[in-house]
Amino acid sequence: MKIKRTTRLCLLICAFALAGGGWFYLDPPKQTSAAVPSSLVASAAPVEPRSGTESESRPGGAQSSADAQARAQATHRLLALAAVDPSAAIAAAKREFPGEGLMTFISFLGQETCRVDLSKIDLFLDNLPSAYDQKCVTEVAGAGVARRDVGQLIAGAAAVSSPLRKSLLLSAGLRAMVEDGNLDAARKIFAEMPYSDARLDAIGVIAGGLAKEDGKTAVDWITTLDLPEDRVAAARALAFSATASRSVDTLQLLRQSTSDSAIIAMIDRQLGKLGAATSNSPELQRASSIGGTPTEQLDAVASTLTSFKEAEARAVATDLYTKRLFGVSARKAADFAVAAPAAIRPIALRSITEAWYDADSIALSDWANSLPKGNVRDVVLFTMVEKLARSDRTSARQVASAITDAALRKRAIARAR
Repeated sequence: MKIKRTTRLCLLICAFALAGGGWFYLDPPKQTSAAVPSSLVASAAPVEPRSGTESESRPGGAQSSADAQARAQATHRLLALAAVDPSAAIAAAKREFPGEGLMTFISFLGQETCRVDLSKIDLFLDNLPSAYDQKCVTEVAGAGVARRDVGQLIAGAAAVSSPLRKSLLLSAGLRAMVEDGNLDAARKIFAEMPYSDARLDAIGVIAGGLAKEDGKTAVDWITTLDLPEDRVAAARALAFSATASRSVDTLQLLRQSTSDSAIIAMIDRQLGKLGAATSNSPELQRASSIGGTPTEQLDAVASTLTSFKEAEARAVATDLYTKRLFGVSARKAADFAVAAPAAIRPIALRSITEAWYDADSIALSDWANSLPKGNVRDVVLFTMVEKLARSDRTSARQVASAITDAALRKRAIARAR
């Protein structure tokens, strides 16, 4: 059975004796996938790493061997107890083996128990204050259950106590399916994932996996995604994957499938790295060059943005121009976006908001609060919601509630869920 690198690292950490800095050697039960952390299940002195002769690495001879056997028996006893009564197993671990390595041992119990039965995962995670220990449990559990039964993973993840935990479990299972080459199962898992950073990461994993098999299949899948941010994340991942494999055909297919100016500009850069033509359209080629406009020529270029007849070229030109101007002066870029002609104003507002959010979100918030209520402010707030929702859904919902247009406000609130 394949074990992903992060999962192996989690299991490795759980096998290391934190309190004593030593390794514990035993033959675990067949269903156990990790060595057992010695100092976490014994009050005896920590076992030193193996080096040199047995007498050098195991002071005490027979007594040391007896201690190791006792630790093995204690660990197997708690593993068996955790399978039927995890609360009792956790309580027993806290009574019998207090110390700085206790949380790692509880993480180990959680990994071994929950990769078989997800219904117990909330209990283990609630007893692990460390985000890393929680991640180890969700990584091992999600991957283990998915490889046995994807339906069981989806059902188990739906029952956990928070959307974040659900996302992490499903993400672990999805990655395992991509590693195993089961992309249909991966897409099935993805369909159940709530909006989060984990979901966006999962999109990239699927896009990269599909690209290895067939670039057209990957592009076709991206076009089926409903949310714009999903399509952007997938397109970016596919573009970088295609560049790494020097698949010009995939990049050109992707370029033809999207109207997002930022994605088009990125694809053009990747095609340029491969020495491929970026477009048959002279307008698009001219628009793609605007990002390199010298500072002294920016004012003159502004009046040309609406002269592009193709909507795609106009969007690329406006996005690149606004972000180029932002690099010179955030205030000038903001003033340009607010006063831009109606045909390009939404693109300019979105571009300035994205750039300012990444550079200085506090300054962006001050500017947004200074705008009068109306369409301009609503576009800025909606773009802020899309950015915020990836890391702070509570704040994203608060920003969404300030949007005045009812339809746009509804869409923003949906993004922040």
